[in-house]
Amino acid sequence: MDSSSDNGLLDLSRKELKKIEKLSPEKSKTINNLILDQNELQRLDNLDTYLHIQNLSICNNFLVRMHGVARLTNLRVLSLNNNGILQIEGLKEMLFLKVLKLAGNNIKSIEHLNHNIQLEHLDLSNNQISFIADISYLKNLKISPLSLDTFRVGP
Repeated sequence: MDSSSDNGLLDLSRKELKKIEKLSPEKSKTINNLILDQNELQRLDNLDTYLHIQNLSICNNFLVRMHGVARLTNLRVLSLNNNGILQIEGLKEMLFLKVLKLAGNNIKSIEHLNHNIQLEHLDLSNNQISFIADISYLKNLKISPLSLDTFRVGP
């Protein structure tokens, strides 16, 4: 890994990465923020070696699935904008997640957020959403670029 990490930040943007490198347990403890924007990532293999990160950005890649984030239980901010993600998944154990950015993907429905009651910001703009399940349990949600009037809201 040739990118510097200062103040817990590891910025691997624009490195033409096709895969995420494994991180040693010692190095893992020093990384709080990981940026993997504008690469060529299609999968999230080895992401679970970054267990201590709180902020993760993997925007403008080629991801279709996001389940690889499932073991990152310390995440507070997750940005996966402008990929090809088809559905929201892998967030069940992220009890502290406050910001979720999934704009510009291929998501068709809003679901699987039942455990993310700390969410304050949810950006699902520029997706293919036609149905929103009941999200009234997201009581901390402050900002949403979605206009709920344009969707059919479920029971």
